Amino acid sequence: MRFPTNPALLLPDGGGAFVHEGPVGGGGAFGGAGNPCCNGPELLPGTKLEPLDADGTLLPFHHFPMLLPAEFPRRLWGAEFWATTIVTEFAATPWARTVTVGPPPDCPDTIRDEIYQLLLLAKDRSTFSAEIVAQATNPLPYWLNLLNITAASHPATWQAILAANECGHVVAMHYKRSFARPRPVQHYPALMPPLHTPAHPSYPSGHALEAMTVARIVEHIYPALAQAKPPTRGPADALARRIALNREIAGVHFESDSKAGFILADLLAPHLLTVPSFAATVAAAQAEWGTIPTHTFDPPTEGLKDTKALTEDLRIPLKITR
Repeated sequence: MRFPTNPALLLPDGGGAFVHEGPVGGGGAFGGAGNPCCNGPELLPGTKLEPLDADGTLLPFHHFPMLLPAEFPRRLWGAEFWATTIVTEFAATPWARTVTVGPPPDCPDTIRDEIYQLLLLAKDRSTFSAEIVAQATNPLPYWLNLLNITAASHPATWQAILAANECGHVVAMHYKRSFARPRPVQHYPALMPPLHTPAHPSYPSGHALEAMTVARIVEHIYPALAQAKPPTRGPADALARRIALNREIAGVHFESDSKAGFILADLLAPHLLTVPSFAATVAAAQAEWGTIPTHTFDPPTEGLKDTKALTEDLRIPLKITR
């Protein structure tokens, strides 16, 4: 039997022929942008393709067997879509009872001090500009780079990262709406952030909350990433803090925004592990890693400068002297 084109693009019209149903990936019965089943040639609307036997004889539609799968396979779920189902399950839990944070500081002197700190950080914008711009829209690839994985090599790990990030986003928006804190540039326009001011309030920092939530879940999946000799932090924690600090260097967040995000993340991560679908995804992610021998080491100090000029709590773990 032969078909003139990819049968996945064709639908039965009830008369034994196959009729094209819209453009490739256009949302027909098999559609959706990027759907791997829709990579065949596109036909003009209304084109009919008749299934032919080897000798050219027209075969009736009922000649073909019907498949009766029990359900859509879990392994075929897109990671983003699966993460969305976890978010809906998480949202139905009473998370707001335990994942809480106090209001932002409103004392003018405190706000002035935070603005002054942002002005000091602004001098490093050129150094961190590539990270600032990349992380403004999507910092998640930095986690793949830290773990040296891809979405294909460790699908459950990637799904856990996506779900943790999205749940963090829900929590961030909840408290942003509650507190409605102005952005730093609204207090002091001379900050001149190199990015457009996000279209939502400042407190808490969504980047800080989401990144630290991902860090805590990654550390749960792969505990070696939490190991470090004090005061050095583990690499997952350090990446989350760097993502948050880059938002301060850009001038779009106060330090207190970031700290609130970290507080919420440390409360959110344990709660996420009580959500059944998320816990199952994390368990599958742990199975992807197995046992990996690790060791810690003392980071180099020679040739490095003290970063207290930037942040008193050394939120940049290592910075090469320029």
